[in-house]
Amino acid sequence: MTSYWWRVEPFWNDCPTDGPAAYLAFYKSVPAVARDLLTTHWVVSEVCNGGFHQLFTNSTGVLVPEAVTGFRSMGLVQFADITAEAASFFSGTYPREQMRRVEALERYASSSGSPDDWNPFDRLDDQFYSALDFEGEQDAYTSKADAYANS
Repeated sequence: MTSYWWRVEPFWNDCPTDGPAAYLAFYKSVPAVARDLLTTHWVVSEVCNGGFHQLFTNSTGVLVPEAVTGFRSMGLVQFADITAEAASFFSGTYPREQMRRVEALERYASSSGSPDDWNPFDRLDDQFYSALDFEGEQDAYTSKADAYANS
């Protein structure tokens, strides 16, 4: 088990992603280091499985703003910037409601004029995949947090 996972695991299965209110209440109840690790791990898991399109169409898209903050807290500016750029597709206030994100992506696909042009995130997916060793970065962040807590 990686060193960061012991911080994430107690919250992983309990994180409600089916609605903004429940998620935000849960998020506020989780210790800061754990919530940074949890939200960023969710984003990495989703993006590495099916790209930003999958992240935004799944319920876990609710936590994207906090993941951007988490990446920044961890010093992973490149991940934060790529994720924030992907989220900017939705312009204005980020839609935490899953159906609003799905509808926006469906509008994009239907207006693109090409059945092959359904995913506005291809370039950002590629940037995200090649960014760096995320698990190693999470372990380093956990070690720093532990050292700070013990000093």
